[in-house]
Amino acid sequence: MNALSLKQQFQPKTYDIDAANHLNNIVYVRWMEECRRFWLDQYLPLKGLMAEGKFLAVKQTDIEYIIPVHLFDEVEVQISAKSISKTLVQLDYTFHVDGKMVACGRQEGVFILMETGQALRVPATLREQWEDAINCNPEIKIGS
Repeated sequence: MNALSLKQQFQPKTYDIDAANHLNNIVYVRWMEECRRFWLDQYLPLKGLMAEGKFLAVKQTDIEYIIPVHLFDEVEVQISAKSISKTLVQLDYTFHVDGKMVACGRQEGVFILMETGQALRVPATLREQWEDAINCNPEIKIGS
C-alpha cells in the first residue's frame, strides 16, 4: 500500500444497479466519499476538524471505468494519499473485484473554513503524517 492508505469493502445494493445491469456511476462517487470520510477519521478526525469550523472540500473528482461491476460483486476500494502539499490534498482510489481493477479515480481537495469558504493550509498534523510516511517510502513524491 502507498502512504496513508486504507481499504474498504463494498457490495452493490439492488438500487445501485442501473438499467444496463451495471453499477451506476454515481455509486463510485458515493463510495469515494465514504472512503474519504473513513480516511479522514483515521488521519485527521472529521468531528474535530468540523468543530474547528474546517472541512476538506472536494475540488475535483475523476473516475475511469474499466470493467463493469454487477449486483453480487464484492468490491474492494483502496484510498491512498498521492500527494499532500501546503494547500492541496490529492487522493487516489482503486476499485477491485476478485483482484482485478475495475475502476480507478482521483480527488483533489482543499481545506476550507466552513463559514466563509476561504481556502486554508493543510493542517500541520496531516502534513506531518504525510512527511513521516514518505520518509519511510522514498518513492512517494512530496508536494510543495
